[in-house]
Amino acid sequence: MFFIHHILLEIMLGIIPLLPMMALFQFVMFKKTKNSGLKIAASHVIATYLFSVVLLSILSATGITAITSSRIEMNINLVPLTELSTNFVQYVENILLFIPFGFLLPMLWKRFEKKQRTFICGFLFSLSIEIMQIFSYRITDIDDLLMNTAGTIAGYFLFIWIKGIFPRLASFSIGDANLWKWEPVFYFNFAWVSMLFIQPVITSWVFGPIILR
Repeated sequence: MFFIHHILLEIMLGIIPLLPMMALFQFVMFKKTKNSGLKIAASHVIATYLFSVVLLSILSATGITAITSSRIEMNINLVPLTELSTNFVQYVENILLFIPFGFLLPMLWKRFEKKQRTFICGFLFSLSIEIMQIFSYRITDIDDLLMNTAGTIAGYFLFIWIKGIFPRLASFSIGDANLWKWEPVFYFNFAWVSMLFIQPVITSWVFGPIILR
């Protein structure tokens, strides 16, 4: 229970810098595309904030630490499925963690309706996390990479299935028009910057005085 509370607290503190970064980005994007005739649905804008919370949740749950407290810890497992029989729950948790990610990508951006793009994006996002875990006192594990990618794939097919039942999910999606095609790239970067650099500062401001008492 403490672990869950800790994750929720990290997400809340990560949202504080993330929201203004996203709001400023969207303001600039709307200004730049104002005369293009492009219409961005409010449902898409709102859902992008949910997507960013999902990114923060993944980074928090995987133990990404502040850049100031990182150190190299070469604890790497390259042998797949070594703990499948003894730690099956963790495999399931890693799959579940990435299902919302695989679901929201194609829901928000049409180009990710091509499954290869979503699968590759999930793989690369998980790979970046595993690489960063070398500096986060965690085990860099090929099993996590495989299960996270499997979760992305499961989320993608869940989206395809639900979209067949509720076609209005398409209203959340935008194409590759103008600068908006770079939107997910910015949200990935915002989430990383928030968790690595800004959230730790906010945490020290909030809890520093309490710890020093």
